[in-house]
Parts: sequence; C-alpha cells; structure tokens
Amino acid sequence: MNILRSLIIVSILTLPVVPLAYAEDDPLVRLAVKAKIKSNVHIEWEKLPDIDPRYIAFAKNRTTQSVKKNEKALLLPFALLVKLRTNDPTKIVKIHVENLKSEGGKHNIPVERLFLSINGSPDQPFTEDIALLQQQEGSEIKELALLFCLHTTIADKSGKYSANFSFITSDIP
Repeated sequence: MNILRSLIIVSILTLPVVPLAYAEDDPLVRLAVKAKIKSNVHIEWEKLPDIDPRYIAFAKNRTTQSVKKNEKALLLPFALLVKLRTNDPTKIVKIHVENLKSEGGKHNIPVERLFLSINGSPDQPFTEDIALLQQQEGSEIKELALLFCLHTTIADKSGKYSANFSFITSDIP
C-alpha cells in the first residue's frame, strides 16, 4: 500500500514538470494572457492655510469676480491643492459643496454664493458641481489650486460657518 501511495505521489509531482521539459525544446510555445484592468481614480488633496506662500501666490494670480450690489466678497482663509489622475477616459471628477451652516445649525448661506477659482481662473459659482477633471485628460497627474470666495450680504448672521466638500466621480457614456 505504501509503495502504491508513493508511486501516486511521485507521478502527481512529475506530471506537471514533464510537459515543461519538452516545451524547452519546442520553439513554438504559445501563451495567451488575458488581463482586466479596473477603472481607477486617484485623488490627493492638501489644505493650505492663508499664511502658506503657495496660498499667497495663488490669491495674487486669481481673477476676481464682480460682486452684486449689497454683497461683499470674502476670500476664504484656505485653499485646496488637489492632484487628480484616472486610467479611465470616461471618468469625470467634480467637486460638490453643500450649503454653509452656522456652528449651531440655525443659519445657512446658500452654496450659490460660494465661488471657486481654479488655478487663477475667473470665479465660478457653485450653482452646480464643478468639474475638476474632464474625460480624456486623466492619464497624467493634474495639479489644481482651488481658492474659495464667499459673497456675503448684510442679512447674513455673524458666526462660524462650515460646509462639507466632496469629490464625485462619474462616467460619461
């Protein structure tokens, strides 16, 4: 019984090796490989305070948006330095911001009065999510400096306000 078991084990171990030994002599060995690469989006961001020299340089290069009567434009005391890349040409990356809410949650400032300047471009209002990475431009790392400007009115209550930011990826058919 032990001899039969040993023969079975030896034959199992040698069977896969035998075809490989013959393959070395045959120059026509063919190999087919299939790979599926999953869609990937890479997003990094860093918050820059207003004392950072990069923030100061970005703020100087920014094209300002004209404000409406009875509004005052306040550049927020931080910027976001964002790095984006994707391997999928159908992906778009957008930034989404919610309404600004006071610390106690009693008061809101509508997000439509928050404006975004990307790399010094003219301010864009957040009337909808703003695209940071368009389709077909994602193969190289794209660096963006995002500066935020809030248009306030006399009716806005004083206090500390905050808003949630998120990056959204979507497919374009």
